[in-house]
Amino acid sequence: MKAILIGLVNANYNILKTFLDQDIMPFLKQFISSGVSASLISTAPQNIPTVWTSLITGRSQDQHGIMDFTQIESPESKYLRANNSGDVKCETIWSIMSRNSLRVASLNFPLMAPPIAINGYIIPGWINWRYIRYSCYPDDLYDELKKLPFFYMKELSVALDLENKDIEDLPEEEWEDLVKLFIRKESYWFEILRYIITEKPLDFAGIIFDGAGKLIHLFGKLLVPDYLSQKPSTVEKKVRELCLDYFSQLDSLFAEIVALAGPNTQTFLVSAPIHAEGIFLASGHGISKDISIDPISILDVAPILLQSLGVAIPEDLEGHVPNKIFTSDFIRETPVKIGPPTIKPEAFFESSKLQEDKDAQEKVLQRLKKLGYIE
Repeated sequence: MKAILIGLVNANYNILKTFLDQDIMPFLKQFISSGVSASLISTAPQNIPTVWTSLITGRSQDQHGIMDFTQIESPESKYLRANNSGDVKCETIWSIMSRNSLRVASLNFPLMAPPIAINGYIIPGWINWRYIRYSCYPDDLYDELKKLPFFYMKELSVALDLENKDIEDLPEEEWEDLVKLFIRKESYWFEILRYIITEKPLDFAGIIFDGAGKLIHLFGKLLVPDYLSQKPSTVEKKVRELCLDYFSQLDSLFAEIVALAGPNTQTFLVSAPIHAEGIFLASGHGISKDISIDPISILDVAPILLQSLGVAIPEDLEGHVPNKIFTSDFIRETPVKIGPPTIKPEAFFESSKLQEDKDAQEKVLQRLKKLGYIE
């Protein structure tokens, strides 16, 4: 494998830094010191579908067209419908890499359903578990994965029953269950990644772990170092320990992913910003060592990943490859090249897959509202 992208959703660096200082995430601490780090600046609007679509297209919202999880059905309508992959107006890195004869895998990214035909594998995120079967690519991937002991379909999607509440609305007796769910969920996604890396030839893989930002959002006050001095309740102590265990296990997953990918792989770890600055980290063969560079734009991530793979950067991408991320030797061997513009996305999926019955659509919208993703 040549490169891998590990994504976190809105993981606050200030909280993560306390974990580094307490050696809760020793691998991440070592990873930072072994490569390049930078703040990651988002584009507007700052929400999950817009930010991650910008990241994988290298284009801003006015180009890729994704404003949120939903949009008005038509200019004449007052009703909303859920966005899907067919609404993304710009080509993604998955397609660009595929056109350059690279084999890729996209795991748990939003707006990847219904899947388009790529040279590789897709398991989308942020969809109802009932639709995962019909949203994997290629078509036989789901049947292959369901035979494996770690493929728990209901827990791979957004945990609507537990995630649809803010801390003020979430009863204390449900706190532990939510943290345990995310611990299991991240391990399931990791096992899928491990299986695909081990069993399938790949040049590039991208995976998102979405629990970190949610736990920081819900339980951030429990995670600051001096919170124990404020006489927390028994439940709060237990949840704090579970959260710390979550981040410790997440750190172990990072280490295993890097080991699986191999010593010659370039690893990129990104926390896409939703309400604050994000994080960009890179390490591996051909990556500069132990430096912090000026903040970069989320639009730069796609060009960086393409450069990592030696793919010419389409001229209509809005980002660029910042200086100092790659070593001078790597740039000399793999110079930055600007290529032809991206192609217009093609609808390779069946039109029936774009349709959901009205009851299911309404349930999705109501749950997204409860999650706070839409107003």
